[in-house]
Amino acid sequence: MPITKGQILERRNGGKQKVLEVLGDLYFLSGVDDFENANGCWTIQEIEGYFIIPVEKFCPKRNESYWTIFNLSGICVSESSWNDTEYDQARLAQGLVFQTEALAQAKLEEILEVLRK
Repeated sequence: MPITKGQILERRNGGKQKVLEVLGDLYFLSGVDDFENANGCWTIQEIEGYFIIPVEKFCPKRNESYWTIFNLSGICVSESSWNDTEYDQARLAQGLVFQTEALAQAKLEEILEVLRK
């Protein structure tokens, strides 16, 4: 997902900064939690190191297959077909719609790791 002017970026160590301007490969950001005043110029590599970059969600087309995480008789990865139902929309809102089985499985492992703690 490209970073754009006006976007608010969340810092990994807390606080937020606003993208005030984008000039080529340079991003001019506001101060931490001070969206009016400029606080320096960043490259994309620096931004990726210091900020949590939002990821664009995959949303299937009608009748397109997608992968999700189910809790039937245990938590598992399952393939489903997008019909734009309330269940499909709920999974999408919860971040549980994936384009590939591998992505769904990786997210499941991440969830299980949290549950083990």
